Amino acid sequence: MVKSNKVKNPTLDHIASLAGVSKTTVSRALNGSDLVREDVKKHVRAVAEQEGYVNKAAKIEIPLPLKMVSFYCLDHLANASSFYDQIIHSVRSELEKLSIKVNIVLYNKQSSSSILSRSLKESDAILVLGEPYGNLSQVLNGSKLPTLLLNGLDQEMKIPSIHPDYELGGLMAGSYLIERGHTNVKIITSNDRHSTYQRTDGFFRAFALSGIDLNREEALIDLSKYHNGNHSTSPGDFGAKEILPKLVEQGRFKECTAVFCICDMIALSFISTLTHYDIRVPDDISVIGFDNLTLTSFVQPRLTTLSVDYSMLAKAAIMKLVRLSNESRDIGNRTTIPVKVVERDTVIDMNN
Repeated sequence: MVKSNKVKNPTLDHIASLAGVSKTTVSRALNGSDLVREDVKKHVRAVAEQEGYVNKAAKIEIPLPLKMVSFYCLDHLANASSFYDQIIHSVRSELEKLSIKVNIVLYNKQSSSSILSRSLKESDAILVLGEPYGNLSQVLNGSKLPTLLLNGLDQEMKIPSIHPDYELGGLMAGSYLIERGHTNVKIITSNDRHSTYQRTDGFFRAFALSGIDLNREEALIDLSKYHNGNHSTSPGDFGAKEILPKLVEQGRFKECTAVFCICDMIALSFISTLTHYDIRVPDDISVIGFDNLTLTSFVQPRLTTLSVDYSMLAKAAIMKLVRLSNESRDIGNRTTIPVKVVERDTVIDMNN
């Protein structure tokens, strides 16, 4: 028997330390999991009994049938900005924790169906970052593997999806500015995909719910209208670095007190542009972003933004894949992950 270091309310961590095993092993041993050897179960239970640990009700264990997941990402998304990098990194990290191999497949509109199909060899499930593009849609339709769209949407609701709650995030951004006295505002977006439309609609809904008449035509700056659908030299910010200097020179932001940028990369390009024209943030114009990229907490001024919990997004995606693997594929539902405001230095309170 191990030497006791008895405490008043022993925890799983305490039992794990005494037994010389991981917390997960302790939990599985106490719950009778077949994943733990019988001698280890006996040892852990003896330590727990010695320490007076009271086991809580056993959790229901869902079988983990996944050994390999194919993760499809558009090649320009993988390099566009750290938003997508952080999603890819979080998914890979969470899969590796579960000893699930991940095959990251970068593809584009030239990728043939045969090449995309070969990437599914030995895979047990499919993850797609964003919405399927080109021949990938055909491959997914012909596959019988559990499939999940991550940060994307199937308009026909045939493929389940999971993404941050973008519309709520837009509403939260608008409400945050309203609470701080900003009613003469603008939004910089690029309405060329579902997720950006959601953020835009949520933002305007915040003002409508507050009884504020915000002229959509004047308040909305849609970058997709300026680059005619062509890829910009800075795709992560939807071309903001090239487009916004011209709009600032035209006086498009002259009267407004605050701007909501639908992603942090646009916000950072906007702040850089304003600085070039000696417009101070937040003294002259307040700015709020969306994504909470790592860089936003280091730049000056530090960016106020909406935070996406990438780890939570990855874990929820994997849990959903596991459930799809254990249940019928005919579950075309959508799941959203909450977001929250991260308050820093780029929004001034007009009420003070």
